[in-house]
Amino acid sequence: FQELMGARLLELQRKLEIKFMGRFYAYPLRSRDLLLGMPPVLMVSSLLSLGRSLVASRFTSARPANAEEAIIALYGRRLYDVMFHEYTERFWGMPVEQISTTFVEQRMPGINAIEKFKQVLSRLGAIGKDGLGKTAVIGSGAMFTTAKGVGPVFEAIAGEVVRLGGEVCTDGALSAVKTEAGRVCAVVHESASGPREIACRALVSTIPLPHLARSFTPLPPAAVLSASSRLTFRALLAVALVVRPKRRLQAMFTYFPDRSFHRLSELGSPVANVSPGGATILLAELTCDVGDA
Repeated sequence: FQELMGARLLELQRKLEIKFMGRFYAYPLRSRDLLLGMPPVLMVSSLLSLGRSLVASRFTSARPANAEEAIIALYGRRLYDVMFHEYTERFWGMPVEQISTTFVEQRMPGINAIEKFKQVLSRLGAIGKDGLGKTAVIGSGAMFTTAKGVGPVFEAIAGEVVRLGGEVCTDGALSAVKTEAGRVCAVVHESASGPREIACRALVSTIPLPHLARSFTPLPPAAVLSASSRLTFRALLAVALVVRPKRRLQAMFTYFPDRSFHRLSELGSPVANVSPGGATILLAELTCDVGDA
């Protein structure tokens, strides 16, 4: 992206916060925030809950069966109940116990304070080294955009494909993907003049996988069709409010448990040129299913 976009890219620092129990905290949570900001009763009960979870895990080698068990193993039952349970179910639109443990292993951020607590228990021999997690880098590093959002990045990619002799088709529905010897050899799509077939050596598809799988000629194995038919999709709705006169949020993204939306961001110069001058865009994101109220 950087090579393709050059000076058009804007670099942003990925600063994240979470509003928890009426206060804003850096995300992932830092030790000092938990110690100084969390109510003492909640902090003590959370550490005791985590300690019980870690000690119990030492006597079992079974892998967590679902995301709920995996989150509790990472943070303890108390923090799971007050911080992660409601948010995770609202974001994904399904019970946490139906979500794979892979989601937790790849996406859940580590909490510095909890990892330090685990290190103390490990030195005392209460838990093994395999009980130690890793502190995630979800809140570090940079992000990139342009003054017109991410759209110009995709336009530049499409332009490069055309420049190198490829073809970008956006003017009709996919009818069929023809294959020979396990490789794509042609694509058929609807155009203004009727069905159009394009021979190709490679295909990059951006359409939903269930539709793509059903479009192959010949059809893929029954197991592939069955698996693709079970895929479900979660929609993302963005609500933008033009606000003035000053910025209200300190972070790039601020996460909110116990709200209809899951995070807010504030867009102004240099990321977005907002009219009237001096205003910013407050962007609320919420997940939903197609057909929800």
